[in-house]
Amino acid sequence: MFLTGHGVDQTVRRSDNNDLLAYNQLVVQHQDEAYTLACDLLGNESGAAAVVEEAFQDSFRDGRTPQAQFRLEILKKVLAFCLKRAKILPGPGAMAHLLTGLSNTEKAILILVDCLEMSYADAGYVTGKPAAGVRQTLAKARYFLSRNLLPVNKA
Repeated sequence: MFLTGHGVDQTVRRSDNNDLLAYNQLVVQHQDEAYTLACDLLGNESGAAAVVEEAFQDSFRDGRTPQAQFRLEILKKVLAFCLKRAKILPGPGAMAHLLTGLSNTEKAILILVDCLEMSYADAGYVTGKPAAGVRQTLAKARYFLSRNLLPVNKA
């Protein structure tokens, strides 16, 4: 997912080729994780690809993200663009029915921490919650899932 096309042309004129090469290296490092998050949230591969492309292009145009925080900023943008596209996120493909009843924030934190193995602090940065809030939200979401995954005893 290298940046090309009209949207980037203006920015490239303002920067040198080394900036574009460095940026594309960051894209390569983080595109899989960004796509995984978008795909899990939207449950739709083509929508996820569009969201990820939009997030990377927005970040490139913005140009102010320090390299050390690039990963978190991209994931934050992906989350925001996913929320913008879908009022209620369906959740990961086949598991969408299990996630019914969870808020968008609970779904996002579950994916960030349990699927992408992100720290509470980093998940908090992406979702705008303090680490303690992430821990609490994750516990609530995991409890909800455990209640929905247990077989019901009809005896």
